[in-house]
Amino acid sequence: MYEQNNIKTTSQKNSLVADNKWKIVISVIAIAMTSIVGIFLWDNLPAQLPVHFDINGNPDSFMPKVAAISVIPTTLVAIHLLALLGMLRQVKRDSNNKVIHYVIWIVPAVAILVMGCIYTYSMNIQVNVGLLVTIFLGVLFVILGNIMPKVSRNHFFGIRICWTLKDDDNWYHTHRVGGFSFVIGGLLMIFASLAGNLYITLGLTFATVIVPILFSWIYALRHK
Repeated sequence: MYEQNNIKTTSQKNSLVADNKWKIVISVIAIAMTSIVGIFLWDNLPAQLPVHFDINGNPDSFMPKVAAISVIPTTLVAIHLLALLGMLRQVKRDSNNKVIHYVIWIVPAVAILVMGCIYTYSMNIQVNVGLLVTIFLGVLFVILGNIMPKVSRNHFFGIRICWTLKDDDNWYHTHRVGGFSFVIGGLLMIFASLAGNLYITLGLTFATVIVPILFSWIYALRHK
């Protein structure tokens, strides 16, 4: 029985890799391209590049040009591959497989946003870094809110707290609530960002995440 389950698990993992092979390759290339763009822009970039911005979009940390162009994309590639490895450990080829189609592109999108902000700011192109980041965060929350209710219980993606991981019903209802919370919260974040109030956006981020957690706790208490 153990050998049969082990063979089945290996087969499912291989199937997941085969199903998403080209998406994984293209996503890694997309991250690497942010470094190649930096090489093409080399002569137009200063010796020190801003690599961190405060809530108002002002740079507060810098890195040598060669390090910023090489280290940041390389680190993001490593994070990306580790995240994919974590996903592929969820071998159920059911609703969890839908998560891969979305999560595969999150880190590449982050890489393009981060390196794009670094390059444009370094070349004195006017860009509101705080606005771009908060709008991106809002859009990400809307996307996650749409896929959360479709995901079955797992240890990689979702609201992975003690109450949801122990109970399929808690997981299902919490992620239904979480889906609404993330979509509504994400839209409000976008509007707050466009209105120019980043502090409200941060408050909305906290509220959006805490709502499904509180619901899960209350649900667990009521269904002991």
